[in-house]
Amino acid sequence: MILIIIMVTIQVDGGIDDGGGRPRWPWEREGDWDWDRRGRQRMNLQWDQPVGRSQCLAYGSREYTARLWNIPTGYSWMKACENTTVEINGITFSKPDFCEDKGIWGVYGHWIIHTGEMTCQPYWGSFLDEGCVVEGSHLHRVRSRLWNIESGNDWMKMCSTTPATLHDQHFTRPTYCEDQGILGIYGIWDYKDYGC
Repeated sequence: MILIIIMVTIQVDGGIDDGGGRPRWPWEREGDWDWDRRGRQRMNLQWDQPVGRSQCLAYGSREYTARLWNIPTGYSWMKACENTTVEINGITFSKPDFCEDKGIWGVYGHWIIHTGEMTCQPYWGSFLDEGCVVEGSHLHRVRSRLWNIESGNDWMKMCSTTPATLHDQHFTRPTYCEDQGILGIYGIWDYKDYGC
C-alpha cells in the first residue's frame, strides 16, 4: 500500500503565500498605509460607543474612552488602536489621543474632545471693576464669579481655563482664580491700563 500525501497551499480570507508556506495576512505587510486600511476594514475593527467622563477636563473639554473589538490574534493591539477612526459628537477622529492596553480587558482609545461639550462651558457673571491694582503699576483689576460649574468638576481647573472678553480685549483665562468657598470661585484679571 502506497500513501500519497499532497501538499496544498490554501489562501484564506486574503492571506498571501509568502513563499515559506505560511500565508501572510494583509495587516502583516509593512509600509503601505492604504493596504493596511483595507486590511483593517476586512478585519471589521470596531469601537464600543465612546463614553465621556462625567467631569470636564477644562473649559469646553471632556475625555472620551472606548474599547476596540475584533482585533485578530497576532495583530498588534496598540497598532490597531492607533490607526482606527471613530466618530464622537458627529466629528470623525482619525486616531485616539492615546491608547491604553488593559491586558485581558482589551485595548482602549482615549480622545480629548474640545468641541460640542456645552456642559463644560461655565460662564462669567457680572464683572466688578476694582480699579487700579496699585498707583503707578499700570494694571487695572476686574473680577467676576464663575457660574454653571457642574458638580464634580474641578473649580480651579474650570476657572483657570475659562475665557473672557473685557473692554474689547480677549483673555484665554483669568490672571488668577480665587476660591471663596460657598460664595463660589472668582476670576481676577489684571490688564494693562496706563492710566493707573
